[in-house]
Amino acid sequence: MTLPPPAWTPGSALVTLREIPSAVVPPPPRKKGMEAEEARLRARLAVARGSGSPSEERAATAALARWLGARERDLAEAAQLAERALELGEGAELRHELATWWASLGQHEKAARSLLPLLEEGVLEGGPELGAVALRAALLSARSGHAPSADKILARAMRRVPDDGRLAELRALLLSWSGGPDARRALASAFAEAARRFGRRSQGPPELENAQRAFDASPPDEVAAQG
Repeated sequence: MTLPPPAWTPGSALVTLREIPSAVVPPPPRKKGMEAEEARLRARLAVARGSGSPSEERAATAALARWLGARERDLAEAAQLAERALELGEGAELRHELATWWASLGQHEKAARSLLPLLEEGVLEGGPELGAVALRAALLSARSGHAPSADKILARAMRRVPDDGRLAELRALLLSWSGGPDARRALASAFAEAARRFGRRSQGPPELENAQRAFDASPPDEVAAQG
């Protein structure tokens, strides 16, 4: 005996579909942790760019750059974002961070250039801070193979910070690498200047060390005359 088919109604069909898991569209997965934070920062930057406010765009751009840089992720993007933020508004701290990111990528000349605006007149007061920035910029420039640029940075800084022996000492060391026909005389003069500067601050060991270097670098005829 054949049983009749069950009665069919539209309502019963809908109930059946609801009970089938494949018929239910799952919600998109929610991002968590660092992925969520990065997404939030990128969304904030997109909104800021559309707002037309340079200050909001700068803040959002710098925030994303620092987030990437702190995690050493996409340092090239972090550096490019930082450069954009600095176009929108200066900031000494961000410039130092930018130099660090470029240096980590092996772009020492770009790292040095990112610090140069800090050495302009009126940006930093003379003294240890300006001397430290000049030293860093000169070292980065020297590492990129641009010794003349490094020397120029140091010479300008020495005029503004007359008692910083570190600047004169590094300049002398750069001269010792360059060589040339008049290298010994210039080198002796540079080390002697470093010794004088350290002496003004009563920094005995560096003063004596550079004085000895100046003596050792002096041309033979000058050493004989001093004797």
